[in-house]
Amino acid sequence: VWFRDYYARVTAKDWPEEWQPVEVLQSPGETVFVPNGWPHVVLNLELTVAVTHNYASEFGPFERMWKEVLVEERKFAIDWYQGLMKHRKDLAERVRNYHKQTGDEWLDEHGKETWRALLSVT
Repeated sequence: VWFRDYYARVTAKDWPEEWQPVEVLQSPGETVFVPNGWPHVVLNLELTVAVTHNYASEFGPFERMWKEVLVEERKFAIDWYQGLMKHRKDLAERVRNYHKQTGDEWLDEHGKETWRALLSVT
């Protein structure tokens, strides 16, 4: 869908140069590294086996990653936060600070009060 609806537009001569896509034709045996946070699209030209690895690091944009997980995978975010509380209290504190600084509140299937209660646990 992306190639059908957007490709011609983002590769047009009048598209801003700083937003031009980087195109890579990967050959068998080659590896492509996509930096953290880079939106990307893959088009397989023939039958392909792909091995991917998504890397989450406390040293990268942790708060941005946290927000994306909250938006896309709320149940996982709750489980992840509970795991952080057990094993990485320093990262759980970063989650709480993120919410204090941004004022972001997130409803989940249990309701806002449950999420607030989770965030208030230290």
